[in-house]
Amino acid sequence: MFWTRFISTIVLASVVIWGILHISLPTFEIITAIVMLLVAWEWAGLIPIRSYYNKIVYLLLMLGFFGIIQFVQETLYILGVGVIWWLVSIFLLVRYEIYESKESRRMLHALYGLLAIAPCWVALNTLRAETNGAQLVLLFLLMLWATDIGAYLVGSRLGKTRLSPKLSPKKSLEGAVGGLVLMLLVAIAGIFWLSIPQHQWISYFLASLALFIFSIIGDLFESLLKRKQGVKDSGKLIPGHGGILDRLDSLLAAAPVFTFAILLSRFVH
Repeated sequence: MFWTRFISTIVLASVVIWGILHISLPTFEIITAIVMLLVAWEWAGLIPIRSYYNKIVYLLLMLGFFGIIQFVQETLYILGVGVIWWLVSIFLLVRYEIYESKESRRMLHALYGLLAIAPCWVALNTLRAETNGAQLVLLFLLMLWATDIGAYLVGSRLGKTRLSPKLSPKKSLEGAVGGLVLMLLVAIAGIFWLSIPQHQWISYFLASLALFIFSIIGDLFESLLKRKQGVKDSGKLIPGHGGILDRLDSLLAAAPVFTFAILLSRFVH
């Protein structure tokens, strides 16, 4: 299992890094749309929508939502909606006992999927369209991966204080600190790599801190959905890792929040 997971990670990371640095923006938008539709498919399974026909309808709705978004001039509004949704999700996580006791509301959960997935797609494409956009997207992913890797390395050895025992027993406060430290090291390296001006450092680190916090929230929310359905993984698409949603749950929350913070900082400066 370890080697399957390790090889899958290396192959996927290599493909992702190569793609970000070499493909054009239109191609990037198409590929990210396909990936987000795969995420939507697995999200539908966790709602749960069990019928293939209904899942396809959900994907078509998501695709239509992507199309409508193209006509919205201010991406900041779309990202703002995503930020608001993830702030609301904190309440659902904190009040988990009440949330768990209610009957499943598929329509509401389907709406949650739209609010989580579409802003993420917009966020990635917005970052990619920036000056040095490919490098900015890659830096964002490296910080996200550093958060995950640092949390795993420290948490697996020193983790004692559980962040959310009922939703994700393996996540610990010590692991979160490890993830934060490694993410900040990558963020510091990013300053010199992208030659970020000194007057933007504070807003950049605040955006990075938001990335860290909401990556955990995204991960926990997917754990909530999986726990409600009594499943370990969202799918079986990636060998050794489970579903694609299992790998991108933190990205769903971190991308819109990070991008929103970056764009908002321009009004400050």
